[in-house]
Amino acid sequence: MVEEYVLVLDCGSTNLRTVAIDSTGKPVAHASRPNRPHPQTDGKAGWLIWNLDEIWQKLSETSQEVSRIIGPKNIKAVTVTTWGADGTPVKRDGTLTYPPISWQCPRTQETAKSIVEKMSAWEIFKITGYQIISFNTLLKLIWLRENVPKALDEAYTWLMMPGLLVHRLTGKLHIDPTSASTMMTMDLGRRDWSETMLELAGLDPSFFPEWREPGQIVGYVTEEAGRRCGIPSVFPWL
Repeated sequence: MVEEYVLVLDCGSTNLRTVAIDSTGKPVAHASRPNRPHPQTDGKAGWLIWNLDEIWQKLSETSQEVSRIIGPKNIKAVTVTTWGADGTPVKRDGTLTYPPISWQCPRTQETAKSIVEKMSAWEIFKITGYQIISFNTLLKLIWLRENVPKALDEAYTWLMMPGLLVHRLTGKLHIDPTSASTMMTMDLGRRDWSETMLELAGLDPSFFPEWREPGQIVGYVTEEAGRRCGIPSVFPWL
C-alpha cells in the first residue's frame, strides 16, 4: 500500500518549515530555514517588516526537499499554519500595496495609546475579546489609514499571513475566522466583522475576502506553485 501524506507549510517568525505528515498523524520528513523580520529601508529606525518573497522562497525550498524524500506523487494535500496579527493590503492579483508590518515593529505604539480616545478599552474588549496591544492588526490598519492611506485606497482587499501564503499556492483570496479573530476587528459574540471596530480605520466588511472555515478547501495548487514547491498541481488542496 502506497502511503499518502499531507504537507504542512509552517511559517514561524523565527523558523520556516515544511513537514510531511502520514495518515496516522506522524511526521515523517521535514526541512527548515531561519526566518526574521527586516528593517524597513524607507522607514524610520526600528521599523520592521516581513519580506514575503523571501519567506515564500524559503518555504518553497523546504517543500522541494521534503517532496524529494517522500515522493511528490504521494502528496495528497497541503495546508498552511502561521502566526496571527500580521497581514497587509493587496491588489486583486495579490500584489502588495505595503509590506507586511511585523508584530515586533514599534510603529503602532502611539496608535495603541491614542485609540482609547475614540473607544474605551473595556468596550473594545467586550466586542473583540482583546486587550489593547501595540501589534494588534486593527492598530496597523489605523496606522496605514493615518500615515499611508494610499496603501489601503489602492488595495482590493486585506490578507493575513495565512492568506498571503495560500494565495502564493492557489491564487485564491481568503480569510478564515480563526485568523481574523486575532485582528481586533471581529465581534466574537456574533463571529463576524465588527463595523464599529472597522470604522476606526475607515473600513467596512466589504474590504475583506469572504470567509473560509478552518479545514475547508480553499483552492488547488497552481502549476507554477507546484513546480516551485515540488507539489503535484492536480490533487492537493488547501
